[in-house]
Amino acid sequence: AKNSSSICTCSRCNGSGFVKTQQRTLFGVMESQTTCPECNGTGKRITDYCPECNGKGYKRVKKDIEVDVPAGINAGQQIRVRGKGGRGINGGENGDLYLLPSGAVRLDGEKIRTFLTYRLEAETDSDVNGRREAVFVAFLSALKENRNKILSKNNFARYAATLKSNIEEDNLKSLLEKVTDIDAERLTAQPITGTLRSVEGKTLLFPYYDGQLIKDVVNQGATSLVSGEITSANRVYVLVIKNGTSQQGLARNTSFLMASAGYEILEAVNADRNDYTKTQIINHIGNEEAAKALGSFIRCTNIVNDQVLPENAGADSAAKADFTIILGRDFDGRYVK
Repeated sequence: AKNSSSICTCSRCNGSGFVKTQQRTLFGVMESQTTCPECNGTGKRITDYCPECNGKGYKRVKKDIEVDVPAGINAGQQIRVRGKGGRGINGGENGDLYLLPSGAVRLDGEKIRTFLTYRLEAETDSDVNGRREAVFVAFLSALKENRNKILSKNNFARYAATLKSNIEEDNLKSLLEKVTDIDAERLTAQPITGTLRSVEGKTLLFPYYDGQLIKDVVNQGATSLVSGEITSANRVYVLVIKNGTSQQGLARNTSFLMASAGYEILEAVNADRNDYTKTQIINHIGNEEAAKALGSFIRCTNIVNDQVLPENAGADSAAKADFTIILGRDFDGRYVK
């Protein structure tokens, strides 16, 4: 209201805020009580509205609010800010504001240190390693973007002093000249799996298969580059692995093997039966080159071309996977014999 004299008692409800209505029915007279439509339950009416809010009782203003965003929150997770939401009605409390963080955040200084070192209770080693891999790729991208500034004759000594290295400055510069040529956006992380052992007081990682797996992954990538299959080399293919034998845990162990080669595992389950003699690869996407590359990694030539499914085919595994591997008795855990 413009002032106190502009407020009067509602004439329809006489200030009660509600009105009674009666209706005759077969069972007699029914009486009901509803909110007064004239004053909306306030019991008051305004004859001269406030010029600032025009009788609404509030006005919109822009206000900066400080919000504590927990480290490691994912895009789409909600942050609740109490009392900063929609206005309360008739003197009620304001609602809560829910934020959905998204977009890019610039991490530098202590932010990047926190991003690299924190760990949530529900996180796995894969989650932590994935975050660190993302930082390393971002670091390479920043080096490439600022290549001329970093490698300039006047600036390099200052940047070199911030890096801990046992390489002499001239050799370090030569190394960074090569590193800054890398297109970081086309890098694919390749995890190295193995067992940790203590040797002379140091914990060392001994790769599975005496490092042969690493060599095979490198050779696979090199072959793709030489043959011109750049797109295939960059894409991460999704696999379903099925155990077609009676050997316990074969699909699960093979999923670790294929993940080490850069494939994404949708699921590792038992096949429809356990008497498969030969291992087979089912090609769901019609990409023969990618199917052959997958087959060469486990030395499997038994490739079956499935009907290519549309993107909206459904929610079953075949619709989501690029390839399905059904393991037979000829698979020894690494290669098809």
